[in-house]
Amino acid sequence: MQEKLDAFERYCAANSLLINIPKTLSSIHGPLPDPLPSLTLQGRLLMYTAQVKYVGTSLTSTERDIFVPHYAAKKDAAIKAANACMSLASYVGPLPPSIALTLYRARVEPHLTSGCEVVLDVRPAGLASLVDVQTTYLRRALHVSPRSQLAPLFTDTGVWPLAYRRFSLALRYLRYILVDKPALVLDSFIALWQLTTLHGAPTWWSDLRNAGAALPAPVDVDLARFPTVEDVTRLLRAVEHALATHLRDAIMASRRLPLLQHRLRRILVDSEPGLPSLEALCTSQAYLSLPTHRLRQAITLLRLSEHPLAVERLRR
Repeated sequence: MQEKLDAFERYCAANSLLINIPKTLSSIHGPLPDPLPSLTLQGRLLMYTAQVKYVGTSLTSTERDIFVPHYAAKKDAAIKAANACMSLASYVGPLPPSIALTLYRARVEPHLTSGCEVVLDVRPAGLASLVDVQTTYLRRALHVSPRSQLAPLFTDTGVWPLAYRRFSLALRYLRYILVDKPALVLDSFIALWQLTTLHGAPTWWSDLRNAGAALPAPVDVDLARFPTVEDVTRLLRAVEHALATHLRDAIMASRRLPLLQHRLRRILVDSEPGLPSLEALCTSQAYLSLPTHRLRQAITLLRLSEHPLAVERLRR
């Protein structure tokens, strides 16, 4: 490492570049050597740190998952944004779901998906903390209880479950690499693909496969085959197919969603055998834009089985 620092110092000197030494830190990932090596740059000793933020992504060297602080930071940021959006109700009255969903996409979801192209969801606890923020916001947007069914939160709003949304964005990033071919990023991807296929090393490529396999309806990524643009496009279609399958199964398995089951059966008549299209199944419903809050709320509670009728109250 010291040799690389010396080479970096010579490069900067030859190209008239200044190095900000106070902002230059060192970190060791893995077992700590004893004693710690002394690293210097321009004759000044570099300080070791256990946690640092790089290009908006927080990293740590003291956890098995180096992205633990990133998940925590983005969860806190999303909660603050969500509370700020919902606080509008104290000024203007109950927020219409259509407006709350617009605020979600503009102010909350960017935090929930921040860095998802690199921070792949291979640790369930990290993703679960973000999913809690999403489901809580959607329930508040629809004015339903914290115990309401999960599937209607997505089928009636058009919002994707966070696990599928983050995995889809990661695949889109891979397609961007293969289409635009940015030199440094493409070379890095080729190198890590070789590490995984030839040596079985865990890399971003293997993590992508693990993230796809961890979805409720899994998506398989072929590790041995170097991906092409067509392969990634097929994977993106497979993600939509898997999401439609997951939502269909969740609705049909529930005893509390007879109205949505009837809607799903009607959609199935015009779709492929056994599977509705994602566009028809997961889309914002017209009743969310009704001008009267009480009318919107009555329809929402009826569709999601959150109503006060005996058929639901006696079930609990």
